[in-house]
Amino acid sequence: EGEVEMEMEMAGERMGGEGKEEGTQNAEATRASASAHASVGVLELLALVSLSGYSSSTGSSGGDSSSGSSLRFVVSSVLASGSSSAVGRVLLSPLVDSGELGKLLEDWDGPTRANAASAAAKMSLATGEAKGGGKGEEEEEDEEGRRLLGVAQGLLREEEEEFNRRRKEREAKERKGGGGGGGANRATPWGGADDHDGEEVGNAADRAVEVLAYLSSKTSLKDVLASGCGRSGSGVSGSVGERGGGSRACAGILPLLVSLARRRGISTRSPTVAYGLASVFGQISVSVEELRREAFRGKDVTEEQYDEMAKLAKIEGEDASIRKEMDSPSSVSRRIRTLVSLDGTKAVVNLLKGASANTAERALEALVRMATEQEGRGVMVQQGGLSACIEASVSEEKTTTDNPTKLACSALAGHCIAKILVTTNPTLLTTTQRLGAVKPLLNLCKNNDSTNLQQFEGLMSLTNLGSCDDETKCRIVDSGGLATVNYLMYSEHDMVRRAATECVGNLIPHEKALEYFRDPERVKVWFAFMRDFEGDFETARAAASGLAMACGDEKVVDGILDFTDDKNVKSGVKGLEEVLKSANIELMHRGLVMVQMMVGAKEGEETMLKEKLGEEICNFVKQFGMRGGEIIEQLNLPAEAKGLVEIAKDINNKLKI
Repeated sequence: EGEVEMEMEMAGERMGGEGKEEGTQNAEATRASASAHASVGVLELLALVSLSGYSSSTGSSGGDSSSGSSLRFVVSSVLASGSSSAVGRVLLSPLVDSGELGKLLEDWDGPTRANAASAAAKMSLATGEAKGGGKGEEEEEDEEGRRLLGVAQGLLREEEEEFNRRRKEREAKERKGGGGGGGANRATPWGGADDHDGEEVGNAADRAVEVLAYLSSKTSLKDVLASGCGRSGSGVSGSVGERGGGSRACAGILPLLVSLARRRGISTRSPTVAYGLASVFGQISVSVEELRREAFRGKDVTEEQYDEMAKLAKIEGEDASIRKEMDSPSSVSRRIRTLVSLDGTKAVVNLLKGASANTAERALEALVRMATEQEGRGVMVQQGGLSACIEASVSEEKTTTDNPTKLACSALAGHCIAKILVTTNPTLLTTTQRLGAVKPLLNLCKNNDSTNLQQFEGLMSLTNLGSCDDETKCRIVDSGGLATVNYLMYSEHDMVRRAATECVGNLIPHEKALEYFRDPERVKVWFAFMRDFEGDFETARAAASGLAMACGDEKVVDGILDFTDDKNVKSGVKGLEEVLKSANIELMHRGLVMVQMMVGAKEGEETMLKEKLGEEICNFVKQFGMRGGEIIEQLNLPAEAKGLVEIAKDINNKLKI
């Protein structure tokens, strides 16, 4: 093995040196040159495969089966390692062309098959990217991918069976010894066990996960991996443990991955397997278009500009329209629902325990993508996804570091919390979950690297949490939330601006929120938002709601009634008048509530209040209370506008208009 690897390394150095001298060459010329210089090493590998005396039916050819098996395993190990690099894939390509690698895929020995599958997956992926090919080549790659899926599934099934056998032996020994420990090793619904003593995953299963990590990046194989469905959506039948797997893949591969991921201590005992599993879960939960958007975030070139340049340069590759059709939103949604239904959240949460920074990043990325499916968010909360993200965010925050991976983990944890809580009823959460989510959400909102979508979802989640109880409002305010959210009210993005406005208004009646509205300069901004209902109706409505709630405070009312603009016009009164006469039922309702709240705050000072409100507002309220039905018909308002008449009558009675 050492001699073969040394030969490959020497050939690689020769190829690399020539590559620098020759400069940029086309792929075919580079491949031909490398193959020529590495012929000795490749021929050695071919000879080793032939000398191993392979026989698919017996595992030997009448010679020394033990030495043959060992020799094939050595060769397959070199292939798996060598194909991890671009140079290695070029050097080893003759083995693929000769069909010798295909023979190793059908070997009777599991570890040998695993190594061969790993090499085939890496080389197939690289070959597909280099060729970019047409429909025929694409179908051929799909067929090879399904074959590798079958091999990987068989290896995982063997690992699962061996694991269950060892577990049963432990239980039998415990019962025989009178320990009564059988109940401590409860099996999961998918054949594993959540709470037994952890153990390292076998090498064959390790390679199988590596294969799936590569294959899960292929758009055409994601549905097959998740549910055994191809492009047409039909089921794909086949034998799970069948050697080689042919071109078939069963629908049971995802449960095997979930079971493997739920083993105790997998991230510490088998870190490479944990990383691969997290990558697979993340890949099947995202579309190729979303991956493109993620890749272009923060770049100077947009997706559209890149596509235009690609057309001008006639760059070949997988057609974008085909990718969209194969990886449509409905396909992604179906894969996520399948993963969640198989207790995928529990699996990913388990991967976070004791995980390295890189594995944690992949696992949190998978949770964020799973949370895009609204139907699965409740299950994610039940299975510990929300609590795990809160814990991950807190632990990363405590670790003062400039490590970009750890910073990314903290951001991903906050984003997942935001996605889950946008639509989750906060009353169904525990107090620990509600209060614990506040700080990560605020960190997400004030992070300069957060996207507009992340800030919007973070703000909406804070608004949702704040609507639950005063304790949560206090946690938001005491954590510096008022300043953070107020800053985002000046965002250039209209949806972020609206969400921030709603969030601040939702913090009333907290004392610090009322103090915020007692500042005349801030109230001017809110009235400016409210008066711009023709340009940005949603933000105007949010501003009117916040002002209406704040008008229950006497000092806030004084500020609204007294502040003027540069021309000495009472802007607060003028803005209220415009809202009342807007002919929009939502704005009119909020305007009338503002007046009603002012009356309550200024009880005993009705005469002064009428004077400050002015003749126009008082006359409008009077007329609407007296002949509201007629005004509603004139303005062509919906039937529910009749409820506004009762508010106007209440104001008239109290102000004696």
